[in-house]
Amino acid sequence: MHKPRAFTLIELLVVIAIIAVLLALLIPAVARARAGAARTACAAPLHDVAKTLQIYFGENRNTLPKLNVMPSLRPPLNSYPSLVQFLAPYHHGATRVFQCPADRITQPAPGAPTGFDTYFDREQSSYYWNEEVSIYASRITELKNTAAVRLVQEYEPFHGHAGSDGATNRLYADLHVDGDVQSELVIGG
Repeated sequence: MHKPRAFTLIELLVVIAIIAVLLALLIPAVARARAGAARTACAAPLHDVAKTLQIYFGENRNTLPKLNVMPSLRPPLNSYPSLVQFLAPYHHGATRVFQCPADRITQPAPGAPTGFDTYFDREQSSYYWNEEVSIYASRITELKNTAAVRLVQEYEPFHGHAGSDGATNRLYADLHVDGDVQSELVIGG
C-alpha cells in the first residue's frame, strides 16, 4: 500500500510565494480599475450637465452665465445663482446629476460651513462653474479655443493627486468632458 504523499515545507512555501506574487500583481490592477470606474461614474453627470448647458446656450444665444461658485460661503461671494439653481429649469429637480460618487471634502475653504462630508451635501453640487470664463467673454462664441476652456469642474481632485491626468473631471466650452490636464487652458487663447 502506498502511503499518501504530503507536501513538503519547501513545496508549501513555493506555492505561498506564487500566490503572493500573483496578489501583488493583481491588487494594483484592481485599484486602477476601481479608480477608472470612479472617474467614469463622476464624468457621467458632467455629460448631463453639458446637455442642460447646450439647451441653455441654444435658448439664450450662447450667453455665458454669471454664477456663484460656492453658494454656501458667508458672506456670499456674489448675488448670482449657483450652478444647480441656474440650471433648474433644464434638469427638472433631478439634482443627483450634480453629484460625483467620489465627492469628498478634504480641503475645506475658509468661511465655508463645517459639518459636511461632501460638496454635494454642502453646495448641492460636486462641480463648480469657472467664473473666469464669464469675466473674459459674454458669449461662448467669443472664446478662441472652446476645446481648451473649462466651464465646469469638480471642486477637488477626487480621483488622484492634483495636477495629474484623470484627477479632476472637467466640462469644456465645446461641451466635451475630460480629465486630462495636458491641454488645459483656463481661458482660450
